[in-house]
Amino acid sequence: MEMQNNEPIRTPPRRRRRSKLQIFKEAYLPTIILCITAVLVLVFIIGGVLKKDKPTNVENPGSSASGSQSSTESNPSDSVQPTSPSTSAQAQEVASLLQQAALLAQDYDYQGAIATLEGFSGVKADFPELGAAIAQYQACDEAMVTWPADQVYDLSFHVLVADPQRAFSDAVYSSSYKSNFITTTEFINILNALYQGDYILVDLDDLYALEYSSTYGTEIYVEKQLRLPEGKTPVMLTEINASYYGYMQAGAQDGLADGFASRLAYDGNHFYNEMILADGSIATGAYDMVPLLEAFIADHPDFSYRDARAVIAFAGYDRILGYRINDNTLDADDLQAERDGLADTIQALKNAGYKIGCYSYHNDRNYANWSAESINSDTILWEEKVKPWVGKVEVYIFPWEADISDETPYTGNSKFTVLYNAGFRYFLGTGTETWSQVDNRYVRHNRLMITGTYLKNKPERFSALFDASAILDSTRN
Repeated sequence: MEMQNNEPIRTPPRRRRRSKLQIFKEAYLPTIILCITAVLVLVFIIGGVLKKDKPTNVENPGSSASGSQSSTESNPSDSVQPTSPSTSAQAQEVASLLQQAALLAQDYDYQGAIATLEGFSGVKADFPELGAAIAQYQACDEAMVTWPADQVYDLSFHVLVADPQRAFSDAVYSSSYKSNFITTTEFINILNALYQGDYILVDLDDLYALEYSSTYGTEIYVEKQLRLPEGKTPVMLTEINASYYGYMQAGAQDGLADGFASRLAYDGNHFYNEMILADGSIATGAYDMVPLLEAFIADHPDFSYRDARAVIAFAGYDRILGYRINDNTLDADDLQAERDGLADTIQALKNAGYKIGCYSYHNDRNYANWSAESINSDTILWEEKVKPWVGKVEVYIFPWEADISDETPYTGNSKFTVLYNAGFRYFLGTGTETWSQVDNRYVRHNRLMITGTYLKNKPERFSALFDASAILDSTRN
């Protein structure tokens, strides 16, 4: 999966992601079947022994002395013990419940697994494997550790450099690319380091929820209780500026594509990127976060907690995920095709568990220095030119590593009022430390930006997560 920087870019082979059911069937189902079979055989043997040892009468109590029948002359039907239909049905129910519980346990939902097994319609004592599984899941649940939201890192990246040899030697933007972006190799190195360090991917829904409050008579935001096995550490991922801007493709002074993905698409089974190569041809493969993360989770399904994914955010002024939805140089049919393509890709992202974020419309200034009126104008453009094709967006990410205010909470802040009235409820700022704030009406959470400059010159920022020196791409010098 990793791209070698000294070789031509190749399209990675697409692999069908194994479902959790497939993983369960391969890893757990054979063992469960063997256990059930062994128990049933044991029950049959014990029943036979007990029957054999049962005292017998010399005479049949219901016959006369002359017509008595010895107990040693058994009725043919007594020697055959037919399987009770109810017992067979219950054995199947047990197998099904064990399978359902194992799938829940894979997501560390031990309480759900226990509740599933407790729902058995028969007598649990008749199936020892049920009691054993319940005891095991209870022990696992008792060993879980609670993680407060304000201790969870949200690692944030710009779009990834797929071909550093082109990007880092670009005549116009090489300095910016080296400073602000990391490569696909570095991103994969980070995922591997996180996985080896027992980090597990979670998302906003695992930390926060909208629940009804009888005190306020309405729904309010609350912090959820995130519980993980001891030794596991939660982490979130966010990608910003996932627009694949025109200047990265062929819009700069040299007229050449700069080694970034040019589009994200979905073929019904897999996400993939398009990328314009140095000769102008288009390659397809994994050249940015989404396809790379999907491949990593397919290989390491235990890295994703309950199918968690990342936040994908973009500005709206140029293009979105490579789709030119507001390009007035396109004819009507081509423009509609771009809009339809974006809408389909956005829906596929949502279906896969990704959350969509707004990175403002213009992405051209620090929000701390921007007036409420300017923010309102920018937000109106988002609603008119972006929202029709990406739908409702509740996550707002402040550009330029800024925030609208340092106050906690946003008391009477007119900038906040503009964004809140536009439907935004999750506000992601930046900082070097983990931090969050839950208000009845909204949530704030810090992101930790990971850039080339920070990895190389400020490695201490990431010391709690990984060794930055082991992450760096060899092309970064």
